[in-house]
Amino acid sequence: MPDNGTSLKLLIKNHQNLLIKEFILKDSTAKSLQIAFSEMASGKLHKTPSKSFIKQWHELFGPEKEELNNCQKKIVQKSNEYESEKYLMFTNELIQIFSKNEGIERKEFATIINDVLETQDYGMEYYKLSVFFVFDLIATSAGVDHTVTTLKSPTDQQISNALKIEINDESKIIYQNKPIEIDQVGEILSKYYKRNKSKSILSLKTDKNAKYNVYAEVSELIRKELNQLRMELAESKFKKPFEKLNQTEMDFVNTTYPMVVIE
Repeated sequence: MPDNGTSLKLLIKNHQNLLIKEFILKDSTAKSLQIAFSEMASGKLHKTPSKSFIKQWHELFGPEKEELNNCQKKIVQKSNEYESEKYLMFTNELIQIFSKNEGIERKEFATIINDVLETQDYGMEYYKLSVFFVFDLIATSAGVDHTVTTLKSPTDQQISNALKIEINDESKIIYQNKPIEIDQVGEILSKYYKRNKSKSILSLKTDKNAKYNVYAEVSELIRKELNQLRMELAESKFKKPFEKLNQTEMDFVNTTYPMVVIE
């Protein structure tokens, strides 16, 4: 890196401080990070940070950079801090999860990471970079209904009322015929859902030439925003966290903010 990694180290430090400020981590110690992953693995930690680590990473590097792969290979060769066997085990476990082509589940990631890494490993910068993104993921095990209802033959009114977001052939996000930034999607979605409640319908169209990582990031952001709205409704109406609602209360929240899409 032109600055010898200064901006990267600052990203790690700032995001860790954010996790502490928002009470996701207790402090900056490796033990605190390990405890957080243990709580994620057991399904006790559901909170997501206000800023996406993945988005900040993309702003720094862009979504694709071949040099990072070469850098990764040199980590084991040039640092006595990292045990080669553990590094390879850690990398292979993550590859196995990504290769499933299923939903990225926070609890599964946290369990595998905690099984491989020991307390001191959580204090190393490379492992922090590799695990901070897990905090961005939605805790689907929290009882939130992520079932997608697909309208294969929507009515004209449903099409007219739907929130329409497109990703064009240049991988730009389009809303109301204008390009928008990824961080605007959450606010647009939140306003739409609060206005339409149970009648909310989403239409996310992606050009075949669009980059998959852009589609994946928008899709994950939509799920995350919907999850946050449901959590807020649980607190405001029932005065308790979503995961502590009974089934009737959960059903009310999930149907108030449903995931209905136009194919």
